Amino acid sequence: MKTTEQHALVWKRTDFSETSRLVVLFTREEGKITALAKGAHRPTSPFLGRLDFLNVIRPRFARRRKAALQLLRGAVLLHEHRALRRPRRFVAASYLHEIFDVSLLEGRADPPMFDLMVGALRVLERCPEPAIPIVVAGIELKYLRILGLLPDLGSCSSCGAMDQRLFLAPGDLGLLCSDHSVGATKPVPDEALRGLRQLDVTPGREWGSLPPLGSAARSILGRWVVAALERAPRWRSLALQA
Repeated sequence: MKTTEQHALVWKRTDFSETSRLVVLFTREEGKITALAKGAHRPTSPFLGRLDFLNVIRPRFARRRKAALQLLRGAVLLHEHRALRRPRRFVAASYLHEIFDVSLLEGRADPPMFDLMVGALRVLERCPEPAIPIVVAGIELKYLRILGLLPDLGSCSSCGAMDQRLFLAPGDLGLLCSDHSVGATKPVPDEALRGLRQLDVTPGREWGSLPPLGSAARSILGRWVVAALERAPRWRSLALQA
């Protein structure tokens, strides 16, 4: 056996037996890892209070070469997101978990996604509650950018023209100028694009100082998220509720 250590987010938990749990951890170095935490349900277990949802831990694995399932030997609690237990913050964090999980594969490292999720939870934990919707929208923009699916917010996806009027591309993630917007009859409101552009260039720590996004901007961003996930996320409307 070889013992290794790294930082991880507690991503999912499933009961394995009366005393043990299967735990999915999201790590920066190896992506998602599924491990068995033996005896996690026992009153004297060293895992008690450490394997809660989205806790930051330092896990210790006993690597077994021919085993499909890793054995979790221990976990040091590095940070417990206690503020995320409040209903609005918990819903926002659950929504982010939902959309991030779609893009993560078992055993495939994705450092940009890991860093974004860790930073997102930190901002959600500290921001004023009224700022939660715009913080979530800002994270959606960064999430789409990492996936390579965020359209240019100021030009046509087809020709690159910086038209004064841009239209939503039918069934696509892009924006189209008037020359390429076949079938589109209503341009994207200027204030919606201005709001998205401002949010896109503002550092995350300053999102809370921005004015709320209007319904048109939230709708456009939601359309792009749905296209990226190829399904409608369950928690978005609650997470962005003003």
